[in-house]
Amino acid sequence: MHDDSALVERRLRRELAERLLPAMYPRTVPMTVEAWDTPGEPVPYAEAMAALASQARPFRIGDKWGRPWGTTWFRFTADVPADWVGDGLEAVVDLGFHPDSAGFQSEGLVWTPEGPVQGIHPRRTGVPLPTATAGPLELV
Repeated sequence: MHDDSALVERRLRRELAERLLPAMYPRTVPMTVEAWDTPGEPVPYAEAMAALASQARPFRIGDKWGRPWGTTWFRFTADVPADWVGDGLEAVVDLGFHPDSAGFQSEGLVWTPEGPVQGIHPRRTGVPLPTATAGPLELV
C-alpha cells in the first residue's frame, strides 16, 4: 500500500496554520517585551519585580535569552482596545517552542502580585486574562 502520511501531515499543518489558528485569534495586538536574566536561582517575586523595574532590557522575537537551566523573567505589556473589554481575553505566549516536541524545552510561569497564575509550555501557550479594562495590561 502507498504511504502518503508525510504528505497528509504537511497538509494538516498547513490547514492548521492558515485556517484554524487565525480563526482562534482573529484580532491581536502586539506586546512589548522586556527581560531580566537572573544571576542565580531561585529569585523571589519581589526581587524579580525590582530588577525588572531597574535592570530590564528590551526584548524582541529572535533575541537570545537565558542559559540552560537558568531563569529569565519577562514583562509583557500591551494596550487593550476599548472594544475588547470584558471576559474571554487571552495572551498567547510562545517562548520559542519546537512544535514537534513537548519536553526538554523552555517553560514559563505567569505571576501576579498575588502569586503564580499558570504555567506556559509547548502544549499550553494561552493565558486567560482577568476581566480586562481598556488601556495598559501587564503580565510577568
